[in-house]
Amino acid sequence: FKTQQLGEFLASISPAAMLAHDYVELNQYVEQLASHEEILYAVVTDPQGRPLTTFLDTNKPAVWRASERHGRWQVAAIMDELGRLPESEVFRFPVVFNDQALGSVHIGLSMAGIDTLVLDAVARQVLINLAIVALLGLALYAVFRFSVLRQVEQLTRGAERAAAGDLNHEIVVYSQD
Repeated sequence: FKTQQLGEFLASISPAAMLAHDYVELNQYVEQLASHEEILYAVVTDPQGRPLTTFLDTNKPAVWRASERHGRWQVAAIMDELGRLPESEVFRFPVVFNDQALGSVHIGLSMAGIDTLVLDAVARQVLINLAIVALLGLALYAVFRFSVLRQVEQLTRGAERAAAGDLNHEIVVYSQD
């Protein structure tokens, strides 16, 4: 899953910036990660859970409402609220250097976009299956029409001629069965 890979990658490259207290670089990492459409937020915290750098995508309505309700700098409260939403998924990745915990990467993922993609894929698959069924139906109709119904029609015409008194008309049978 893409979020898992992105989170693990950010956790693996964060120690250098954290140890150097280079929060500008750390912030650049977080902003690049959070540029993905389905990401609601990305936060790197210290071992005590205090944010070192934060990206909240306030263009997304849920993030905007949470940041308005709690205030932009109440990151823990915003993360908590967003994590309780049914359409969100929260991921946490430890940042470790030489077996020492330096903090964590927290990623909030919106499942709404993923649900939309899944629904689109299912709808597309249903349409493809319907098209296949329709084509198979047409093919079966054509085979039935030209192999079976043609002979039935010839028999019907022959029976109608016989009923009309034409007993000299011959009905040709093309089948061996």
